[in-house]
Amino acid sequence: MYSAMHQFNGDPFEGGGLQNPNSLIFPFLNFLFAFCFLNYRFYLPLYLKSVGVNETGIGGLMSLFPLTSFILIFPLGMLADRVNARRVISVGAIGAIFFGLLMPTVETSGAMAAVMIFGGASSSLYFVGINALFFKHVEEKNRGIRTALFFAGASLGQGTGTLLGGYLIDRVGPEAIFMQGVVSAAAMLAAGLLAPSAPMFKINFSDYLKDLRKPAALIVVAVTFVIQTHVGVEFVSYTLFMERAVGLSGSEIGLIFIIVSSWMIFWGLVAGRYYDGSRKPVMMLGLAVLWSGIFQYLTVYANDFTSMAFLRLAHTFGDGFFNVIIMVLVGITFPRGRVGGNFGFIIMVNTMAIFIANNVSGLLMQGDRYGLPFQVSGVVMVLAGLLMLLSRKPILRALNIE
Repeated sequence: MYSAMHQFNGDPFEGGGLQNPNSLIFPFLNFLFAFCFLNYRFYLPLYLKSVGVNETGIGGLMSLFPLTSFILIFPLGMLADRVNARRVISVGAIGAIFFGLLMPTVETSGAMAAVMIFGGASSSLYFVGINALFFKHVEEKNRGIRTALFFAGASLGQGTGTLLGGYLIDRVGPEAIFMQGVVSAAAMLAAGLLAPSAPMFKINFSDYLKDLRKPAALIVVAVTFVIQTHVGVEFVSYTLFMERAVGLSGSEIGLIFIIVSSWMIFWGLVAGRYYDGSRKPVMMLGLAVLWSGIFQYLTVYANDFTSMAFLRLAHTFGDGFFNVIIMVLVGITFPRGRVGGNFGFIIMVNTMAIFIANNVSGLLMQGDRYGLPFQVSGVVMVLAGLLMLLSRKPILRALNIE
């Protein structure tokens, strides 16, 4: 374990990541994060609706998660480069436990907002901690498939977490998601003790600014910003659309999630293998975003379980590819010693995209128009995918992967 703070000169990880005999700990930590927090992100709208919050209020409250991340994630990322990232993970897990205990006890909108902000801070701590450690440790050899496995952990956590969450909602009620959250957060705390450490360095703030001004960094930030707008739409509208517009039960919603997550794991692994074999990701990235946007738009035409499953499987075929490729691009764009702060900045920008999409979705859903946010975000993604395909050569030059 590294206990001293070292002066950072260049990239201390040059030649590859830190050796870690237990590399599966990273997918497992990502699994627990998704099992806990993504379950909240998808099912909290149902809970808020059940306690009388209207659609605009739901959008506003849900947007406090990304708003908190927007404010905190960059400094937390720098913190993860300068202190033991395991401590960052542990504090995030403890916060997640208290979030699950507090949220079902509050009744006023002000108290709900305060607890949501607390939950967003806890989520940010855990998320930036596990990602900083992963990017510092991942080796250059087979980077694509290693990244895909890390992504697979989150997909499996989202699928199983939401499957259990849907089952519990049917049998106990929407408040059951907090019982699940507290137990999974306790597991997060225990698993965090198994996480490896990494060197700590004295890094100047100006070093991050130099990294982020590079064309490759600007491209990665811009692409992930666009992608996260559709994620923000789904956090607010997904479960409400399935329940209110399509008429699915909680168990059916959970089944949709586990089917889609398993599907994304498969295509994410394919994407990782594709990157390792070709290292020409930009064409695939543009096609994946374009494809995903088309079926995001078409989701509004789902009218039963079968059509909903088909349209979401078609949509997430693209998601599985671009999620992994984007993470690979993050890993190759920034120095490992500063990846915590740089990744934190990317997530800061992306959470602003989610914050905007959360609130826009809340406004668009007024009058029970639960499908409209999907159509708007679908159009945005289609345009972004076309732009990437038309700008492929300059993007490749900027990324230095021609």
